[in-house]
Amino acid sequence: MTSAPPPRKSGVGNGLAPRLVGLAVLAVCGVALVSGAFHGARTAARYDDASASTASRHDTAYYTCVDRQVHSVVRPGELVTLPTTNFENFVTLLRSSGSWLAFAPRPSEARLSLSLEDTSGKGTCSGTLVVATTITGPGRGTVVAGHGSSLPGHGFPPLPPL
Repeated sequence: MTSAPPPRKSGVGNGLAPRLVGLAVLAVCGVALVSGAFHGARTAARYDDASASTASRHDTAYYTCVDRQVHSVVRPGELVTLPTTNFENFVTLLRSSGSWLAFAPRPSEARLSLSLEDTSGKGTCSGTLVVATTITGPGRGTVVAGHGSSLPGHGFPPLPPL
């Protein structure tokens, strides 16, 4: 003997209101997806224009130039310290060469102190020159300028448009 399923009771789950709420949520999600896709397409188009591409190439050339100058004064594995008084120089050196430099745990253990000098002329990276000071004792050291790469212009590369 089989029994019939119990009859459905009318209540919260069976009315028109839950269906309308579900349709409203679906409509809001659809609008959000279309809006996000439109915004993403506009962002991609902006980065695809010539000025962003030019700025990106200049940015890459600048940091490559600084890295080559650092390579000219630092041997792999040589313990270095970076400037802590100039945050821009610290970030530039870290961004250009931080992946391969060996940092001293304490500044007193470093063999070289790296810094950037704003100058003009040939042999600079847009007016920036890598300078390495050999640490031989308190108040003593030999200063060596980076070489091997240059980039015309002056100043840090422009920030890419957002």
